[in-house]
Amino acid sequence: MTGVERATAGSTAGGPAGMNASRTSGFSLLEILIVMAILALAGALALPLLTSGDPVRVEVVAEEVAAALRHARSEALRTREVHGVRVVPPPGRVRVFKANLAGGGVAVDAVLAHPLTGQPYEFRIDRVPQAGGVEMRNASSSFQYVGLAAKRSEVVFDAEGLPGFLSAGSWHSLASGTVELGYADHTRSVALSVLGRVQVQ
Repeated sequence: MTGVERATAGSTAGGPAGMNASRTSGFSLLEILIVMAILALAGALALPLLTSGDPVRVEVVAEEVAAALRHARSEALRTREVHGVRVVPPPGRVRVFKANLAGGGVAVDAVLAHPLTGQPYEFRIDRVPQAGGVEMRNASSSFQYVGLAAKRSEVVFDAEGLPGFLSAGSWHSLASGTVELGYADHTRSVALSVLGRVQVQ
């Protein structure tokens, strides 16, 4: 065997060239540390999206409250019976219901079923997925009515879909309606117009 043949055989049988070939199939400690540093940096950049100041949380709850108001109105129009929404102060509960006006005021006849889940249409805003900690800031005074001094926490829709409230046997039309939501310095309002239109602002 010549010297060149011996050198070639040594390199293919675990010599220096063979060591280099096996080394390329793994990662060095330096490479692993660089990857870990990049992942840590990416996590640090993503952290603000998960903090309590995330405006998406307030938006999620606002859309849920708006959907409740829209559903109550659509049921009033569909059935030609009075339906409503009640918002309760902290922790903040929303209930969609069929109204009983027999006593001259607004009472809950039955809680409606949610159109998607079939479960009772009521929820606490602090239990809405992806929205923990959002507050309802004016639940006890969300709706103002013509001829009534005190604001109310509920609104009902008549057979024409117009919002109002029954008190002492008299119907009072909605003057203004706003459910204010917030978390940290982020806020959203769900506005109800005198014609029954619902808008997230």
